[in-house]
Amino acid sequence: MLSDSVVIGADHFIKEEMEIMSIMTVNVGVKTSVKGTAERRKKSITGLLEQERSELVFLQECPWKKIKGSSRWKGKEIPDNYEYFHHKEASFFYDINELTFTKVDEAELINLRDKLIKSDQRLDIPLGRMFVGIVETKGVPYAKYLCVSWHGEYKTELPVKRKAFMGLLALLQMLSSTKENLPFIIGGDFNYPFKYASLSLKRFNKTHKSIDETHTSVRIYG
Repeated sequence: MLSDSVVIGADHFIKEEMEIMSIMTVNVGVKTSVKGTAERRKKSITGLLEQERSELVFLQECPWKKIKGSSRWKGKEIPDNYEYFHHKEASFFYDINELTFTKVDEAELINLRDKLIKSDQRLDIPLGRMFVGIVETKGVPYAKYLCVSWHGEYKTELPVKRKAFMGLLALLQMLSSTKENLPFIIGGDFNYPFKYASLSLKRFNKTHKSIDETHTSVRIYG
């Protein structure tokens, strides 16, 4: 399970020595026929939620469309304060006591994607590999973000990965402009070397809002 994350344009929400929310990003892993793997992964997910208690968790390659109330999760139930949103390659857990989560309508994303590609055919924006939502804190300090769980393609060449990553950034910038210029957080398994992602972000940062933080992969569970 690996984590990568980027925070863009959030400087006006961040106050010195004041934590807004704790986030975590987890790649659950590809499907496998190895006996017992799915059960171990369920146990690891529940253990992570109980141990880390992050308010927002970005998930990739999580195959379960339903977790809460599912008979497949009997005996490994996630904590009651977490809600789960599933979408193809990327998903979310969020703490309902601390946050509200509103899914961005896919039709809106499709419309923005089509506009961007029409204006720049060099872009590639694979909507099926992302899940976009608006997250608001319930307590103090108040903050509101566009949050994206992103699973970059693995078996492709670097130029293709860069094209998709730049397309993702362009999409989020355009979406942000329609949502009160909200800052955005990208969490996921980028499948894109950090040094190249950093170069792409620097190139993006020349004409867009500041990039406040970037974090590379950290292995937290086997």
